[in-house]
Amino acid sequence: MRVEVRKPAGNDLSQMQDLWACCFEKKHEPFYQWFFSRRYRPENALGAFADGELLAALHVVPYSLFVRGAIVPAAYVMGVATYPAYRRKGLMAELLINSLAAMRRRGQWLSFLEPRVPSIYEKFGWSICYYVHQYAVPAAHLAGRPVPAGFRPAGAPQDIPRLDAIYRQYMQDKHGYIVREDADWERLISENDSEGGLLYICEDAGQPAAYLLFLPAQEGYLRIKELAYISPHERDKIFAFAASQPAAQRIGWRLPPGDLAYWRLADAKNSIMLNPFMAARIVDVPRLLENLHFPTGMTAAVALRIHDGHAPWNDGCFYVQIAGGRAQIEAAKHARAEMTVAGLTQLVIGALDIYGLIATGAAAAQPAEASLLAEIWPLQAPFITETF
Repeated sequence: MRVEVRKPAGNDLSQMQDLWACCFEKKHEPFYQWFFSRRYRPENALGAFADGELLAALHVVPYSLFVRGAIVPAAYVMGVATYPAYRRKGLMAELLINSLAAMRRRGQWLSFLEPRVPSIYEKFGWSICYYVHQYAVPAAHLAGRPVPAGFRPAGAPQDIPRLDAIYRQYMQDKHGYIVREDADWERLISENDSEGGLLYICEDAGQPAAYLLFLPAQEGYLRIKELAYISPHERDKIFAFAASQPAAQRIGWRLPPGDLAYWRLADAKNSIMLNPFMAARIVDVPRLLENLHFPTGMTAAVALRIHDGHAPWNDGCFYVQIAGGRAQIEAAKHARAEMTVAGLTQLVIGALDIYGLIATGAAAAQPAEASLLAEIWPLQAPFITETF
């Protein structure tokens, strides 16, 4: 079987739709209809074809991520699908490897995805960089107080600046998050609307203070798709508001591990789990490192040996010189620190520091180099909310 990996043409749309409906949402379901009417672009997709028949596909959606003080062009890999009859034939490997070259051509230096089975993607250099606390809390643990005032329905174009102000303030102490433009908000709101979701904003003395997107309770379960707030007090108001919704018996949401909401929910045993969420992968090591920001007073140099079996432009020794807040990257002959591209991604995103990478076997470094790398890339608080 001769397989061709390429972007889908205009007349391939129905095949892309059929594959999605086979592996994910069916054609009558809201997300399917929203995706192919508002989000699908053939230039953001790759398919594996044999004699014109689509066998497997994925989508590479452009975003911008905030990483180490810089706004980094990135891509979200989603809709990774293969027809059951053609699985375990190497098609997805071909697509993932080709997607790396495609992202590099497009100037997207970093990629991320939400893996159902992380180990599948680890073989190709993606590693878990985002963990979340997943909550599913009985509403009784959140209620018992007056329904908070100040919430109103939102979602009109004039609400976007107020929503964005909350989001930006909420993300100030976080890392690796999506930098949203108006178009990103419009997509988020339209997708939520397509599922029958609700969006409320909370204002305090006329100022934006919190928001939540959620799906009305089904069989007693209310899922908060996204929330953001400017203070823990506003966070607690979100929980009380959600618990007051009709038929809500259990409330679900995600928060970054650094959020201390769980300290206020000690009675909700077995309702909070630490879950792996998003994986990430550096697409272009030199370009990414050259465009990150560093403390202006930092002067440092280190040689790194990066192992990348699927992107040959990343596989080698790099001499990283930092001065004036930026890095210059040159080829090096030798290095006293080495790591996989997956390890470097976790280091740059801030999921692990160099000592964590050494402990997990993703890196090795001499003591002096390890100390320097710990200073260059300290731990951060990665968090991301998008899932499409």
